[in-house]
Amino acid sequence: MEPITRAQLQNASAAAAAEKARAAQREQEIKGQLAAEEFYKEIQRTAEFGAMTYACSKSMALGVAFDTMLYWTKEHFPDCDVTTEIRHMHDPTYGIRVSWAGTPAETLEDRRLHKQTSW
Repeated sequence: MEPITRAQLQNASAAAAAEKARAAQREQEIKGQLAAEEFYKEIQRTAEFGAMTYACSKSMALGVAFDTMLYWTKEHFPDCDVTTEIRHMHDPTYGIRVSWAGTPAETLEDRRLHKQTSW
């Protein structure tokens, strides 16, 4: 068996660090997706009762999780006004606000079906 060279050790170390960074990135993406799913359910409950025409998410720090949550919220409610808002000035956390005029579309499939059949 040949001894491992310094270059091989450095390459292995760099590969391990890159894999660790990818895992951390994916973990944040999953956190954002789960938060978006929870927020989606909250919006549906709020719209079902019809008492309000908006819903606000929980506060989050800016980062991959927040960006992922914002992306999925916009994806699920393209006909609604999706905005971000600053929650605290000293501890910078942000929320997502979704406003609607009528009832938000039930699901992505309902919207796709509506687009395909409304011509």
